[in-house]
Formats: sequence, C-alpha cells, structure tokens
Amino acid sequence: MKKYILATLLLASSSLVFADGFTGATTPNSAGGYTGPANTSAKLMTVKQAQSLSDDSYVTLRGNIVQHIREDKYSFQDSTGKVVVEIDNDLWYGLTVAPTDTVEIIGEVDKDSHWSNVEIDVKRIKKI
Repeated sequence: MKKYILATLLLASSSLVFADGFTGATTPNSAGGYTGPANTSAKLMTVKQAQSLSDDSYVTLRGNIVQHIREDKYSFQDSTGKVVVEIDNDLWYGLTVAPTDTVEIIGEVDKDSHWSNVEIDVKRIKKI
C-alpha cells in the first residue's frame, strides 16, 4: 500500500512540473507559438500568376478583399485580376478589413476536378 501511495505521489508531482507545456531553452516566447522563419515556398505573386499554378501550390498574394460572396468565400483582387479566396472564421483573429485595405494572404491553390475553377485556401491573412 505504501508503495502504491508513493508511486501516486511521484506521478502527481512529475505531472505538475510539465503541466504548462515545454519550457526548454529553445522556447523564447513563453506565450507559445512558432517563432522560426516563414514558409519560403509561398512566394509573393499576382493573382494571374497564382491562377496558372498547379493544385496545392503555396502562394502569397497582396491586394484587396473586395466582396463577401457567401459563408467563408470572398472575392480578392489585385492589379492583374480577381480570385475567390476561402478564409475560415478562425483565421480572422479579430481583424477588420474593408475593400480599401491592402491585405497579404498566404494560402494554397485549390483547383476543382475540372481544373477550370481556381480558389485560394487561405492559411494566414494580415493587413498591410
């Protein structure tokens, strides 16, 4: 019985040490999150260039969200054209964007099965 109680106490105390997550020397931000370099495969390009890429290619676009289409679909525009972007609600993080605001989006090219319709599945958005 004493061994069981001692083992339980040791487990409980060791779990208290690690309850807040990893806190080693390589974690400079105590609030959490990734602090390394950005995905370099998401090159800055135009809407026209993005529309010619293959499915699942990563892109960075700068321009304006000019219209809310429905649900999480928006019309994004730069000087070369328009494309539909899909921005999940959890990506806004309280950001408010008007059609006059320039934004940068990083996302993935999403072509339908007929390869004629192109959308960008947004992974990150920020106001410039």
